[in-house]
Amino acid sequence: NNTDKCVVCGMESLFSLGAKFDQLQKDILCTIVTAREEHQSYPNRMHGGMISALLDEVIGRAIQIREPDTWGVTSSIQVKFRKPVPIGESIKCFGKVLRNSPLGFVGVGIIENEQGELLATAEATYIKMNLEHIAHENNMLWDNFPEERPLKFVKLFNTKALGLD
Repeated sequence: NNTDKCVVCGMESLFSLGAKFDQLQKDILCTIVTAREEHQSYPNRMHGGMISALLDEVIGRAIQIREPDTWGVTSSIQVKFRKPVPIGESIKCFGKVLRNSPLGFVGVGIIENEQGELLATAEATYIKMNLEHIAHENNMLWDNFPEERPLKFVKLFNTKALGLD
């Protein structure tokens, strides 16, 4: 599901990363995006707020692999910036739920470059909510993008950073 105005997944926003999400093995959610100049802070570097938003989105959506009607509302997030996230190059972002309870969940996320170098990591806590409690009927346009898309370079990612090793 993508909304029209979200800064991460929005399909109508000029400033959005336009992220679409795919499920991988071991309940991992993935998106591949390319940051543009409007996403930068220092020259050729993605802004830390955009990095945080991307990680927040992929971790928060990972709950939908097991619970398709559940949405995560961020309670806290801790991001570690390890290397600059480049502008104009494809990056891959992965999210996974580590602990799940009836009221909330905790997940981790990573951002890597095409070479598999770890650029940023995050751990976040979410409160579970249904969409009707978050978005009122006419506030958001949600659409489903079920088409198959080839995922290049996703077979290699840092499983240790996702707590899988």
